[in-house]
Amino acid sequence: MKSLLTFLFLSLFVASNAQLTVSPDIIDFSTDSRDSLYEYKMKIKNESNDSTSFFWMVELADDWPADWDIFVCDNNLCYFTGVYKCPNNKINVFPPQHELEFKITLLTGFTKGKSSMKLHLFTDMDCQGQFYSSSDWGSVEVTGGTSVNDLTHLKNTKIYPNPVINTFNISNDEFVTKVEMRNIQGQVVQSFDHLTHESHDISPLSQGVYIVELRDKQGNVKREKMYKD
Repeated sequence: MKSLLTFLFLSLFVASNAQLTVSPDIIDFSTDSRDSLYEYKMKIKNESNDSTSFFWMVELADDWPADWDIFVCDNNLCYFTGVYKCPNNKINVFPPQHELEFKITLLTGFTKGKSSMKLHLFTDMDCQGQFYSSSDWGSVEVTGGTSVNDLTHLKNTKIYPNPVINTFNISNDEFVTKVEMRNIQGQVVQSFDHLTHESHDISPLSQGVYIVELRDKQGNVKREKMYKD
């Protein structure tokens, strides 16, 4: 039996003759465990001549790896992992003949594995009236690379506190020589040379989700997800 994970609710009103198309239909991709994230883009189009809105749900398979994480970006913003409903003041307006792009971003956690997911679109917040459902379970696979479990000298290296307000520290950091901060698009937004027990100020960064890359002098990397308040 598949477990349901509701990520987001979009609501305004639904035109009775609305017709939505989704491309691609099946969520299917592969990435390398050395990559901190993979961004999967989908197009949703309102083919009708009436405005509409919808609720959506992502269904994850029961074998979804615990170390993987996922978050969604809609027309308004990118939501934190663990935010399952869109705030009421962040409604997406969906005009006639309008196409929107939303992204499902996988945070790999350096963990190899294979699983699947589906996308469902509904006309109501109770998920009773269904606009659309993926025609089949796609394949989501993280392959290759070096697992963090193989990097024993970085295995216990952690960032703290998390969430962060302005400054963070690194525990068991004797092998860490460089720290890079990436946004959810994978862009480097801040970097530091690191000395043992040194803390780092990220106050210039906006609130959101970041990937922290902890590097040793051989170029090995451990990545951690960070929330900035």
